[in-house]
Amino acid sequence: MRNRSFRIRALSAALAADIRRTRRDAYGNVLQTRDAEGGEPCRVCLRDARAGEPLLLFSYASVPAPRPYHNVGPIFIHAEACPAYEDGGGATPEQLTRRLLSLHVHDADGEMVTADVVAGAELDATVEQMFARADAAYILVHNARPGCFACRIERARPELRPEL
Repeated sequence: MRNRSFRIRALSAALAADIRRTRRDAYGNVLQTRDAEGGEPCRVCLRDARAGEPLLLFSYASVPAPRPYHNVGPIFIHAEACPAYEDGGGATPEQLTRRLLSLHVHDADGEMVTADVVAGAELDATVEQMFARADAAYILVHNARPGCFACRIERARPELRPEL
């Protein structure tokens, strides 16, 4: 298997630890633990929850304010600490490959430069094509149907960006 030219970034383990400790999100929501039905995506380990696993649902902004693309939406994490996803450039997490995904490509200033909706099985090839754009700095991935944030994708080596 070849290494990808990009890295998948899960939700920060430090942010997740803070959410678990305080049981509050940045928007004042007091969080409750709920048992997974099965299949809910944890944004820290990038694995789907098994039925009965305790989860926290909270609001998260993949683009923080004050930006025109600021948005807040619900996401799940495991209620108990889970191993943070570390992208070594190998296989894309199965959680992403089984979903319909919305990809928002942003430039270095945070402006959206293009977007697309793709089957998760096509994620790697589509990301490679999107990063062929010289102005593409990072990609925000959302689950297309519910619209919730999934992960951020960055170039493995930003200095290798194509020339403008």
